[in-house]
Amino acid sequence: MSFKYVLKYGGKNPTLTKILYVWFDYLGFPPPKGKLNWQALGGEFTIETKETVTRFQQRWSIVPNPPRQYGEVSAREWQQLGIQVGFKAFDQRMYQCLYEQGQCPSPQEYQNFFQNIGGYRGNDLAGGINIYKPRFITIYAEEFGGFYGDVLAGLGKFLEFMRTDANLTDVRQVAYMMATVYKETFYTWQPIDEKGKGAGRKYGLVRIGRCGGKEYKNIYYGRGYVQITWEDNYQLADKELNLNCSLVANPDRAKEPEIAYQIVSQGMKDGWFDPSSKNYKLSDFINGNQCDYFNARKIVNINDTKTYGEIETYAKIFEAMIRATMFR
Repeated sequence: MSFKYVLKYGGKNPTLTKILYVWFDYLGFPPPKGKLNWQALGGEFTIETKETVTRFQQRWSIVPNPPRQYGEVSAREWQQLGIQVGFKAFDQRMYQCLYEQGQCPSPQEYQNFFQNIGGYRGNDLAGGINIYKPRFITIYAEEFGGFYGDVLAGLGKFLEFMRTDANLTDVRQVAYMMATVYKETFYTWQPIDEKGKGAGRKYGLVRIGRCGGKEYKNIYYGRGYVQITWEDNYQLADKELNLNCSLVANPDRAKEPEIAYQIVSQGMKDGWFDPSSKNYKLSDFINGNQCDYFNARKIVNINDTKTYGEIETYAKIFEAMIRATMFR
């Protein structure tokens, strides 16, 4: 006996489906004979996969509506399951094993830990966010088609920066920041030079940056995780980050990963990049019950309207991935 079902989320980017593929396999639930769980989920439910889904539904009190047999799952119910897949609690030994080369838990302790999953449905963070990198990177590769080693290294470094970033107080703001960096770095997760280095633009000419009573002649084109341009933005970042005029004197410092991260995190939080009088910042579009990923592009580049929808899509994907792979 088999049970037909639907697995859809996010149009052409079924992120939560892929999250479920990863977690079903990782949790070690018995797959149908001769298949991996994710392969089974790509076809029909056998009695074994029906039992797996039933266990999830019973664990999280997800009752089909209208009433149906357990194991029969609609797209909406799969979405609920996906949102709830993630880490339920921070585990010190797991953390030390992953990040501090400490003693790792036994296989049984690992299994017990992963059995207690229950994704993060709130939005508030205490400042900083812990992402379980192996799971996040696996889902990222599935969603975005894999990556080269330098991209993997760049993404891993970015996730580490986020772990201790006191500016991060809302999961959705984190998702939008990541979506912005993904786009602005041409999908490399590396602090880069703007394509063309400002050629043909006014900020692509030699300009005078002023700091500490001195003047510095440089071309202040876009650099970093987010393409910071114009001498006044370099001057502002230098002042706010206490860089003692080193950024104004040498704008290439905006490509140093630590500085590049501080620029994008602090700049999006406080509204450094919007040239209008609004000084748009993350909390103007993402706060409380409001989450406007589309118009949040105004924070970094108000005139780049052609990318509003694209980055909105990325933000929704990253939000799902973050909720499924974060420590609480």
